[in-house]
Amino acid sequence: SKEVAVRTVDPYGLVFYDGIWFLVGFCNLRKEIRTFVFDRIKKLTERWRYFEPQKGFDLKSFISRSFGIYDGEDVTVTVRVKPDIADLVLRKKWHPSEERTMLPNGEAELTFTVAGVVDIKRWIYSWLPYMEVIKPRWFRKQICEELKQAFHSHA
Repeated sequence: SKEVAVRTVDPYGLVFYDGIWFLVGFCNLRKEIRTFVFDRIKKLTERWRYFEPQKGFDLKSFISRSFGIYDGEDVTVTVRVKPDIADLVLRKKWHPSEERTMLPNGEAELTFTVAGVVDIKRWIYSWLPYMEVIKPRWFRKQICEELKQAFHSHA
């Protein structure tokens, strides 16, 4: 949010993603591991306090849950890729959770379980009009609404 909050964070690591630095750490205010955009931090004060990272925490595993860097609640997303670009999209694995199904008509369905939809949404938009969200229904509706808004605001 745009609201300023004072937080004590136990830093677990820095991640450079899409031209932006992010701080991943345990937020003592929210009592959970959070991701902070580094350039939005107004003031940084060093603490002379020791902390132990949460048992089993692994930065690489934590980051791999999302489709990029932004996280949120786990969501299983299924997209359908048109035959025109199926070969291109299938050349690489996009996410560790990815499951692929080839359909008889040449389309491909990809299913991902990701932490939040911010980054996967950007990825889907980058493949329009050759990609369609199938599930979950609420996400499909969200994409449709955003596309309608984009079209109407420029009409």
